[in-house]
Amino acid sequence: MRIIHDILGKHIRHVHNTMHCLVPFPRLWQVHLLPINATCADEHPSSAQMLFSFFLFYLLSYVYGASTSSDADAADPLAGVVSHFNVNLTLESLVDNLANLSFTASNPLIVEITLDRVAVSAGVGGVEYVSFDNTFGTPIVVPILGTADSGVIENVALTQDGLATLDIVPDGFLDILNLDLFLREATIGGIGGISVNDTGLTATDISTTWVTPFN
Repeated sequence: MRIIHDILGKHIRHVHNTMHCLVPFPRLWQVHLLPINATCADEHPSSAQMLFSFFLFYLLSYVYGASTSSDADAADPLAGVVSHFNVNLTLESLVDNLANLSFTASNPLIVEITLDRVAVSAGVGGVEYVSFDNTFGTPIVVPILGTADSGVIENVALTQDGLATLDIVPDGFLDILNLDLFLREATIGGIGGISVNDTGLTATDISTTWVTPFN
């Protein structure tokens, strides 16, 4: 246990004269702070419990230390959450300037994430063509290092109008000019987690599949 204390001490600087003894609790993992010279003999943790406890502590440290803002998108893994667009243009879209859209959500983290709301401004050459702000009735659960489909988002605004949007279809990509994410990290099956609002993200060359009346 003294070795574990030394390792944790590298991450928690204010721990000087205490050590962590993590033991199973009926519902959660309970943390006892004991004097440095004390032992955990009374708790009788198994090696597996000790390893799991250390992993859990490391996981929580990682999540709490995750960035909730994006001063530099290159350093923010959440900038890549939206990894592909599917946009469906109909003849009606060319008149009312609205489309249906879905996207692939990718999770770059080693914890499950759950998307509650996503706002996107996307376009080409710095010009916005697509915009939406959607709160999901059923939040999107994205597994560790995995992907999930957003489901269809209806009435997405074609801000340069439907006919002008046809001009960018052959490009096959959209740049994300602004991405606001409202999500929870370290959820379990979409339940609980730590709320994170990551706004002002950008990304380029997001592959886009267009379905139009002409293809």
